[in-house]
Amino acid sequence: MRKITAIIVLATILILFIAACAADETTKTPNETNGLKSDGAKSDDITTAAFQEYKSPNVNYNGAVINIGAMDHITRGIAITWDVMKYCEAYAPEQNGDPVNDALYLRNQQVEEELGVKINVYPLEQRSSCGTELQKLIMASEDVIDIAYMNGNNMSMFMGTGLVIDLYKIPNVDFSHSWWDQHSVKEFELFGTLPTVTGDISLYSGFSPVIYLFNKTMVNDYNLGNLYDLVRKDEWIISKAFEMCRTVAHDVNGDGKMDVEDCYGLLTETGGLGNMVISGGVRLTKKDSEGVPQIMVTGQRTIDLIEMCVPFINDKETNILASNFSARFPQAFRDFLLPTFADDRALFFNNQLLVAVELRSMDADFGILPPPKYDTAQDNYYCPTSSSWCTYILVPATNSKFEMTGHVLEAMGYYSQQEITPAYIDTTVMNKALRDDDSAEMLKLIFANYYYDLGMIYDWGTMYTMFSAMAANKNVNYASEFARIETRIQTEIDKTVETLR
Repeated sequence: MRKITAIIVLATILILFIAACAADETTKTPNETNGLKSDGAKSDDITTAAFQEYKSPNVNYNGAVINIGAMDHITRGIAITWDVMKYCEAYAPEQNGDPVNDALYLRNQQVEEELGVKINVYPLEQRSSCGTELQKLIMASEDVIDIAYMNGNNMSMFMGTGLVIDLYKIPNVDFSHSWWDQHSVKEFELFGTLPTVTGDISLYSGFSPVIYLFNKTMVNDYNLGNLYDLVRKDEWIISKAFEMCRTVAHDVNGDGKMDVEDCYGLLTETGGLGNMVISGGVRLTKKDSEGVPQIMVTGQRTIDLIEMCVPFINDKETNILASNFSARFPQAFRDFLLPTFADDRALFFNNQLLVAVELRSMDADFGILPPPKYDTAQDNYYCPTSSSWCTYILVPATNSKFEMTGHVLEAMGYYSQQEITPAYIDTTVMNKALRDDDSAEMLKLIFANYYYDLGMIYDWGTMYTMFSAMAANKNVNYASEFARIETRIQTEIDKTVETLR
């Protein structure tokens, strides 16, 4: 019976994941629809579309090489600090029995055989430096990368700069297809141009939604109730989460101070502040009726969230802020935060979904929740993606293979949907993360409410990265901080509009 249930849940999650990426009605802005209550497209229609949308182009490029740039930590000799870093999104050198690795291998094999191409991978540096590496190659007119995977933290250096090609100019690819995330297509399109996109083709994007992992043992020990029901009743809000954190935090070893042996409420990082603002229903930007991005982070809600969250994140008596322990633990997330959560000494771990992969050996039970709302009046849960991990597709301006590039992108998108997405869900969700049907329901909500914002990838005037700096500096004066950069934000937006219009 448990096996049958697991199969049913897997099928349901896969269908819902495809629906979240495909259905126009889930492409929304805050205060439109409630993801938990919205059914979206019918599953039969979605399943049929997944297998009927793609039509083999019946071409043969006779072994022509397509060069794909992607982070390749193993080839570049970079330390694997998270298990998922062993995967390169662009390829797998051979099959080894790992479901995700083998799915990557099979996807490329099918693309190469169908199109008569040879996929060659240009191994880019790690997340912090891969953008600079690609930028230098393009500016030097080095035609060595035709398609690139790029993580969110590096995207601003390519947006509106002429370094990448408008994806709408690439033939043979249809961005309305279900393997392209329609949330990203709608959000990133500006004046009829599409500089970037994501979807099934980007494995790391599946790892990147920001979630709350919670320790079930601690929830039971402290009689905190049914957290899943809080979500269902629209009562899973920031103030409630903070209250729970303060309830459980205490000095375990009795030495009169909170240290590495004690029990905490929340494990987080300074970048978590921006995620709290977004999940609290605040947009950075929103396009007006003419498609011009307008600044949206000027309201009282943003101020209230900053005043509530900055002191809480920095409350050392209640929470663990990763940067406070970086001197003692060079890999603080892996060597300190993860073991603390696995040892039943932290109630919540606010991080990417990829953390679930790391918890495969955890004995204590845990569940998955979306980030909490600002208040009960907020009509939807919003799940931002981690800018460190979510990857986007770019076509460098040096690319001279438009026809083949379009065919490769479309085939990789489709076969990623067929091969990689199921392997990812089976490995990281079914076997490692989903320990009950309630978490399956929560994952449905999370996948259906991926959140993208132009302000995140353009980061005009540091309008997004400013939140991390405010958390690090314990700065709660948002009004003055925003006033300091407002002119720069608007100037950079105007420049982007002038360039693209």
